[in-house]
Amino acid sequence: MNTSTDLIQPEVGTSREQLFRDLVGLAVQLESILIHEVVPLMKSAGHPLTGRVHSLRSEIKLCAILLGGAQ
Repeated sequence: MNTSTDLIQPEVGTSREQLFRDLVGLAVQLESILIHEVVPLMKSAGHPLTGRVHSLRSEIKLCAILLGGAQ
């Protein structure tokens, strides 16, 4: 699994394409956490920012799809 340090200081010889794939992978993981854990908890608590978090989740997924690595 990549960490933020890996993305800031990629290995020597890491291609731009690999960095994009890594970024898409992280975006997909974040999207999954938001939709399966964060949004349901926020809904059950009646949190006022639930809609915005759900919207951000959709934007993350769209960006990942546009970069060509998500489904």
